[in-house]
Order: sequence, then structure tokens, then C-alpha cells
Amino acid sequence: MKKVLLVNYLKYSESQIKRAQEERIEPDDDTFVFEKNNESLDDIISLVESATFTLVSIYNVKNRDYHKKLLSFFHLEKINEIIEKDKIDLVVFNTFLIPSEYNILVEKIKASILDYEGLLIEIFSQRINSQYAKIAIDLAKLKYQLPRLIDSNEGFDQQKGGVINRGSGEKQISLDRSRLRGKIAQLENKLEELHLKKIDSIEKLADIPLKKVVLVGYTNSGKSSLMNLLLSKSSRTIGKEVLVKDQLFASLDTSSRRVIIENMELLVTDTVGLISNMSQRLDELFVTTFSHIYNADLIIIVYDILRASEQQSLTIAKYMDIPELRDIPKIMLINKIDAMFNPPVFFAIPEIPENNIINFSVLEEEGYNLLVKRIREILYKDYVSLTLQI
Repeated sequence: MKKVLLVNYLKYSESQIKRAQEERIEPDDDTFVFEKNNESLDDIISLVESATFTLVSIYNVKNRDYHKKLLSFFHLEKINEIIEKDKIDLVVFNTFLIPSEYNILVEKIKASILDYEGLLIEIFSQRINSQYAKIAIDLAKLKYQLPRLIDSNEGFDQQKGGVINRGSGEKQISLDRSRLRGKIAQLENKLEELHLKKIDSIEKLADIPLKKVVLVGYTNSGKSSLMNLLLSKSSRTIGKEVLVKDQLFASLDTSSRRVIIENMELLVTDTVGLISNMSQRLDELFVTTFSHIYNADLIIIVYDILRASEQQSLTIAKYMDIPELRDIPKIMLINKIDAMFNPPVFFAIPEIPENNIINFSVLEEEGYNLLVKRIREILYKDYVSLTLQI
């Protein structure tokens, strides 16, 4: 298992920066305190662990200019000392590096390096199973690698920087840029063919005479656990349980199951978990994974209250603002309420009515009856219940 050193950029908080601007002073270490970007740090630590790497050490960098990612000689020397002392295989940067920054750091650091986007691509490569998603990630990987080619006489596996390819022969750095672009063009054409087939399958899905419910939320928020709870409550077992693991991006493929709950026959789909700080390249991939849920009758958002943050709410709201999803009714479950000692505090998403926000615990089944009641009220509001006596 590869040993990882995480380089984490500290920065002044937004309120401190605003105060400095208002008072027309320069922030300094005595009057202003650098803060860790805890949400981002927690996410990337979980991502490193999800990638089956071993996190050995975290090196914090005080960065007054957060947009400047290059390190001073002092920091580079310290990082290389840690690499030698702890026998580090990989240095992960908790930020996005532009190709020029990336290539400079590759030359200065005595280990392989990955930035935030590269780490995500590595994880996606490990987890994705569907043909469409595999091609999409291969395409993202090649586009990511193209401007980061350093020596066209070396292979990807020999290059210090870049996505760790674990011996993948077809993506060798000996392919010159023109051949690499040719491979990208081939994958883009293949992806377009599969996309057309996907549209056809979406249209067929719309013809299925079942109410369609989609589960959406942050990665590791409890969506798959909710799916399995619904399966356990189904009056007929239709389909096996989905994978549940305490891990970011435990699964990167959507799964659908038929359930019958209190005479409501539903087609429930568990989607890929969301995460903040996506690059445009990966963000586009996530949007395509949502294309098959445009015909949903109801979206259930699973909100992780243990990671309550404005960032989580903004990320969810961004994807729910996709034009095809805006008008679909939504319920929000404030999940993991059983682990809270104090009343939950979360950042609301304005588009969701208050009566559609439910305190919930998949583990304790708290809020389950209210959830079923709201599903019935939303999906079957125009239905009339009749009792026949024979």
C-alpha cells in the first residue's frame, strides 16, 4: 500500500480577509490566525483512505496568497526530508494545480505527486464498472495527463508525477502528444455513441408504469443504506441489496430496485454520491450520471448532518438546479440524527418546502413512517383510496 504525505494549504478565513480589507491592513500571524479548511481537509483525508493509500503525514503550508500553489525552497526541503524519513511514495496536494505548477513540482519533489483532481480520477478509475463511466473516466484521465506530459521518452509508469496507472500498457507516455490527442478523439466518439444509446434507454425507462424515486446526496451520506432499508420494508423482495461501505465513493455506478411499500410500487434509484470542489472536467461527468434521472417523479435528498456545512448544501443545490431537475418534487432527509447530541443545525436549501424536510435515521428507522407518508402524499395526491367489501 502506497504511503502518502498530504500537503494541506492553510489560509486566512474569508472574514479575516474582509476585515483586513476594511481596515486597510496586511494580515499577519500575530493578529490573524490561519485556519484549516476543515471541510476540504476531511474530504481529502477520506479520499486518500478510499484510494487504498496509507496517510502517513500531513504537512501544513501557511499560504497568504491562496491562489499561489508553488512552494518555497524551505517547504520543498522540508517535504523532501519527510519523504526520505518516512519512505513516502506519493505526495497529495489538497488543491488543484495548473499544469505549469504541477510540472515544476514534479521536478522538485522526490516522489510521485497528485493534486485533488488527480486523486479523484484515480479513485474513479478503481471503482467504476459500467462501460460508459469507464470510457468517461479514461477520457478525463487522458485530458488531465496531456498538458502534464514531461518527457515523451518515458512511460506513464516511469513518470514521477501524474495519475498512478498501475501498469496500464495502453496509456504510456511514449505516445507523443499527437497520438494522445488521437486517443482522446477516439474515446470522445465512442462516448458519443454510448450517450445516444443512453438517451434511448432513458426514453424506455420513462415508459415503465412505476413511480420513479431517486436518491441523491453527498458521498457516504447514507443513500445506499436508505435503499437497503426500503428493500427490507418491501412486501416483496425484488432485487438484492446495494453495496454499503463507510467510505467515500464506495460505488460509482447507479443502481435501481423495485420496491413495494404499503401498496406503493416504486422504482428507486441510488445515484453516485456528490462531493464539493469538483473540477469542470469531473463536474461534467457527474452531470451526465444524472441524465437518467430526468424522468424521476420524486427526488429524495439524503443530507449528512454529521458533516453539516454550507458547502454540502451549496453542492447539492447546484446539481438540483440542473434545468431538467428543478421542477421535480423533493424531500430532504436530515440523516444520522441518531448520532446528534444537540438539535441539528444545517444550511437549508431554499427550494425545498419546510414540510418536506424530515429528521431521519436510517440506522434507527427514525422518521421512516413520516417519509412514507410524504411519498404517498406527493406521488399519489390525485389518487382516491377505495375499500371494497365483498
